[in-house]
Amino acid sequence: GSQMESLYFYDAATCWKLQRLFYKLPGSENVAIAISTLGDPKICYLIAYPLACLISQKLGTKMMCVIAWAEWLNIVLKWLLLGDRPYWWVHMSSQWPTDRVIHQVYITCETGPGNPSGHVMITGCVWWTITSSVSSHLNNKTQSNRLLAKSLQLLATIFLIMVLMSRVLIACHFIHQVVMGLIVALTLHKICDHYDKWFEEASFKSVLVMSLCSGLGAFSIYFIWTWTGFNPSFSIPLAQKHCANPNWVHLDSTPYLSVMRSSGSLFGLAVCKLIQSYTTLPPKCNDLWPSHAPITIVVMILGLYLWNSALMMGTNISHLLFYTASYIRYALLPFIVTILVPMCAQFVLSNLYNIV
Repeated sequence: GSQMESLYFYDAATCWKLQRLFYKLPGSENVAIAISTLGDPKICYLIAYPLACLISQKLGTKMMCVIAWAEWLNIVLKWLLLGDRPYWWVHMSSQWPTDRVIHQVYITCETGPGNPSGHVMITGCVWWTITSSVSSHLNNKTQSNRLLAKSLQLLATIFLIMVLMSRVLIACHFIHQVVMGLIVALTLHKICDHYDKWFEEASFKSVLVMSLCSGLGAFSIYFIWTWTGFNPSFSIPLAQKHCANPNWVHLDSTPYLSVMRSSGSLFGLAVCKLIQSYTTLPPKCNDLWPSHAPITIVVMILGLYLWNSALMMGTNISHLLFYTASYIRYALLPFIVTILVPMCAQFVLSNLYNIV
């Protein structure tokens, strides 16, 4: 309606003014790109989850559930709200003055609907939850621990505000979309903290049900929209049409990838739970901690680097193959982090001691 158009216009005008102000500063565009990239939900899988596993196996389980559910909810909300993005809206609106050019960068052209911001919502929920969990372990002890706990939470909030600003600056989101992401992130974080023990103690069956529900639930909403005559994929042709460079439009920013990622990672976690229920091996990451921390961290970084490098698909492959490979790739992540890395670290350590 006209009220939504007015909101879009106001937010786009603010984005245009921010770009004119910030992009005058040398290197500001690269800084905005770097912060936005660090706020990518993929970073939560690549850094937050392994980091949580190093602290405690229970925290690792909780964080994987939180990451996957935050991403799932983000996609569901995007498919329900069907928000535009600034970089294509300015080309479609009759209100927007043609002399006001919204600048795009190579990570601007995301293909999903814009509301709420996934970077803000998922990253906010995940980093607030992980710092809150660490803080709850530290708070009962010395004053320096309490100060460290508060500092961690403050750092997470500052980082999130920087991500929020970068998303507006690169014209990927309207301001109301990042604010919506922030509100949902805070709400989801409070819910996750309330059900803390349930997430930490999640069994094979409950995680498997979560995995199946996340995939089926998201696609059910998609097909209901399609059946009622709406096109949830409306944003993909808009991204292809209005992106300044066609090479900037990637398959890895579509909502379908997010569904594969959340469902696949939960399925992988369920399989790991099943393996661990039948065997005492491997040791937990945090059992090798802190005395063997350097070896464990080195093996973890190497394992994650290889995981991230594997299956880096080109744009010339079929969509079905890309999404299937992505599902398998994210299903393998919990296996690498909770089983393969501790086994390799233990192998390295036992051989080191044999040598000595």
